[in-house]
Amino acid sequence: DRQSRCSRQVVSTTESDLAQLEAAQQRLTSSLRELASDEALRHPSRLPGWSRAHVLVHIARNAEGLQNLLLAARTGAALRMYSSPTTRAADIAVGVDRPAEGSIADVVENSFRFLVEARAMPKEAWSSTVAFTSGAPNPPSMTGVRVAELRLEEVEVHHVDLVDGYECSDTPADLADWLIRNFA
Repeated sequence: DRQSRCSRQVVSTTESDLAQLEAAQQRLTSSLRELASDEALRHPSRLPGWSRAHVLVHIARNAEGLQNLLLAARTGAALRMYSSPTTRAADIAVGVDRPAEGSIADVVENSFRFLVEARAMPKEAWSSTVAFTSGAPNPPSMTGVRVAELRLEEVEVHHVDLVDGYECSDTPADLADWLIRNFA
């Protein structure tokens, strides 16, 4: 279940982990060129009830939210991933109607802001524990390492959800093995 995946402890993050995230973000960025029209973003994604635009807004807001958790791990501040579940849903709904150019820039810029924040994390902050919450009671805890892992999962899995020609079989084998172990 999601709570046990969120609370499991990982030993450390390495430059190769962040390199894997950067590579996944580069693959996604390359695919976004194919979705650079308003019409393309209105097409359905693989997620029931969500268009490609919904998925893109979710990917961008996820980067911001997880960046908040990295900041919490680095500083010890009690920061939420999103201000509330309602706000998260409203942000996605509002973002769906943006022009394609703005949606794609939002994903690319926030994805790489997350990576910049991750690369700036002091080594000791990776083992800091943060609450995985948007205000719900009894949120699971996770380490800074798990925050980075969640971002990698989001980028890779939602890349496939966009139905842009990127399939699960396009995921590098080592990353696919890791994702399967994490979700199993």
